[in-house]
Amino acid sequence: MPELNEERLAEFEKKINYKFKDKELLKLAFTHSSYTNENKDYPHNNERLEFLGDSVVNLVVTDLTFDHLKNSNEGDLTKLRASMVCENSFAEAARELTIDKYIRLGNGEEKNGGRHRPSLLADTFEAVMGAIYLDSDFNTVKNLLNKIFREEVLIDLTNNAFQFDYKTQLQEKYFKLTGKRVKYIIDGESGPDHDKTFYSSVRCDTKLLGKGKGKSKKEAEHDAARVALNNLGLEND
Repeated sequence: MPELNEERLAEFEKKINYKFKDKELLKLAFTHSSYTNENKDYPHNNERLEFLGDSVVNLVVTDLTFDHLKNSNEGDLTKLRASMVCENSFAEAARELTIDKYIRLGNGEEKNGGRHRPSLLADTFEAVMGAIYLDSDFNTVKNLLNKIFREEVLIDLTNNAFQFDYKTQLQEKYFKLTGKRVKYIIDGESGPDHDKTFYSSVRCDTKLLGKGKGKSKKEAEHDAARVALNNLGLEND
């Protein structure tokens, strides 16, 4: 990957619509420990920022769900927060922000596909949020995360997802049945940018459990989970 110079940092800042006062913070957020292990002239990695970012994002999402869902009880809020504050959700957010393009990795980690590993993407996303928090304030991070997660919150609001949380139901019931976890794949999309339809499938290993579609990736995944529950006879189990 090209060196993380001022031009590339500015490119990312444009994506998130935030300009860092301290560019070194952003550069540090993109620096994986494998990079520092192989480049002794840069001794610091993003693990401390990741630690901070984890707490910041958790608080922001808690604040966001509490504010948007005024009539929901503690259990409902906890379920929604758990669906957003998780590796899959953070990794997807990292992909949408193309964070993978900017991560600094060691050669070994690069060759092993670390740049696209969900856990690494999620950790870097947290580090970036931690860096933004240190460079600005809580409200700046909140506004950015509100844009990233607003769609997910709105889906839960419009579809009453707490009552019909198909993804959670499928994972819990399928794991209880088989001891295995399911995986969602976005198979494709169609339509113009302002009116796209996304297509998703849910699988376990190579087994197709269900297919769905929706006006967002999350909605398509929820639909695929609903179909899978029906296919497996677990809908009312």
